[in-house]
Amino acid sequence: MNDRANTHYDSFRHTCWTQLLRRSWRIALGTSIVILMSGPVRGQTPQPLQHLWEVQPNLGDIWTPSTQSYSTFIDFNDLLSDLPRVRLDTARSICMNADRPGFGDKAKAMERLMTALQRSDESILTRGTMISAACVVDDGTHAQQIWDLSRNDSEASQEVQKGLIRWKSKAAIEHWRTVVRTPSSPAVLMRLAIEGLGECGTSEDSKTLTELLESESTPIDQRLLAASALGKLNRTGLTSLARKYWESSLPERDIVTVALLSQHADDDSLALVRAVHERGSSPSKRMAAECLTKHSQSIAEEFAPEWLRDPDSYYRALALQVASTGDSMKAIDVARTMLRDDEDRLRRTARRHLHELASGHRENIDALIEQELGGNDWRSIEQSIILIAELKDSRLCEQLLELLDHPQAEVHMHAAWALRDLSESDSIVDRIYEKAMQLTDSLENQTKQFGKSDTIMLSLLLETFGRHKYEPAYKMLTRYVPKNDYKMGNLSRASAIWSIGQIKKEVDDAELRASLRERIKDLPPDRPENYLVRFNCILALGEFGFKDSQEVVDQYSGSPPFPLGHAGDWAREQFKNSSK
Repeated sequence: MNDRANTHYDSFRHTCWTQLLRRSWRIALGTSIVILMSGPVRGQTPQPLQHLWEVQPNLGDIWTPSTQSYSTFIDFNDLLSDLPRVRLDTARSICMNADRPGFGDKAKAMERLMTALQRSDESILTRGTMISAACVVDDGTHAQQIWDLSRNDSEASQEVQKGLIRWKSKAAIEHWRTVVRTPSSPAVLMRLAIEGLGECGTSEDSKTLTELLESESTPIDQRLLAASALGKLNRTGLTSLARKYWESSLPERDIVTVALLSQHADDDSLALVRAVHERGSSPSKRMAAECLTKHSQSIAEEFAPEWLRDPDSYYRALALQVASTGDSMKAIDVARTMLRDDEDRLRRTARRHLHELASGHRENIDALIEQELGGNDWRSIEQSIILIAELKDSRLCEQLLELLDHPQAEVHMHAAWALRDLSESDSIVDRIYEKAMQLTDSLENQTKQFGKSDTIMLSLLLETFGRHKYEPAYKMLTRYVPKNDYKMGNLSRASAIWSIGQIKKEVDDAELRASLRERIKDLPPDRPENYLVRFNCILALGEFGFKDSQEVVDQYSGSPPFPLGHAGDWAREQFKNSSK
């Protein structure tokens, strides 16, 4: 839907050369509602549809669930244990945890692994596991040592070779040369050797790879890999060979042609790549388009209009990339077209391009935005709203007010979010208040069916009054405090209470504090008070700073890492620093 989807509702709608060559918010908290999260809160910069109570006060990134497992504690000295089982388990733990945060000192891990691998009595299983561990921990510094230790173990050596290719290490280059020159080499070793020469070889390996490519006995997968390896090793000199393949009737001739010319930028080579793009198979056309984009802006610009209309989003993304490096006015036109794209990722990319172009073409971007806001495509309207918020352009608040009645969820939610952050004049805030009053009356009297997007829109509008400390809205906001069978919407109630905390920050209102404390304590076995409402009640009491609320906060907030615990810690700090 956008760069950061709202964290409190279900989303409404929301090449690789090797692949081509091979061809072939949140968890439920207690008894509270389930809140789903589809994107992280990045720091404290407001993101699309982000609530102000997520970032004010700054409690850190408390709403992002941990999707990354942390490393378990590993004592690397256990690699030197006298107990074989301990050594094996430690090596296994390193394999499973090396890429996780909190793993520990990788240099120390490598030092212990290299020492442990010197044992002459180690079992094949443990030794192989230690070698695998070294491959995932090392950065190539110990490449030669790891290769020397593994080369006599067929399984371990294959794992190490993958690491050497990743590190672009020449440690196994003589082995790879021998394998490629031996027709009887097993297929799995041949593939590794070809890839290794492609990454680490020298000009002397081109002859060997060419012979492999042209041999009638070479299987098609190895032929394609050989072509790719040759293309990586040579920036010139393969045009004749590529033309020979292109003019033949050999299988996958188009892919071989482009793979050979992947780094060639001369006119003859580009003409061949162009021919593949126009007449080749689908995989080869993709490869050719990428090659043309990399080496010829003029040819890529020629194809860009065709790519922009292609059903394959890969080409549309390429057209946007080409436009971004060319004439600015053409780039604006292409990005504008992409604001309507069916794929959300491309719409976001187009908006980012327009944001970048605004620094030098602000008048053009402003005119574009104004036209798109008045258009009929909700996708373009949504991205335009986000763009004016990013540009902090408050001139179009009148149009945003009109978009609050737009039938598309993405539009009216983003319009409310942008209005909350862009509204500055009293007249606009007054208009927002009128709209919020209408929605509040409809909620309370049940005269309008509220969907999720309506509740989100309303919650964002209500936060406007807290941002401006807009006193006239206070009485309306208090209508959201009682549980009232939840009919006022829990998300809108949470935002209303946050705004109350901002508006009444300097007021001594014992009755108000008591009503908020009741919301925090309302935890019967069935139908307890909503978690987000309780969270914002704690924040509001912290804003007030009166110590008569500390007992309830201490008793009902719990502890981090739960959001309620973070809110409680913050509120206690406010009580501590207050004399109220």
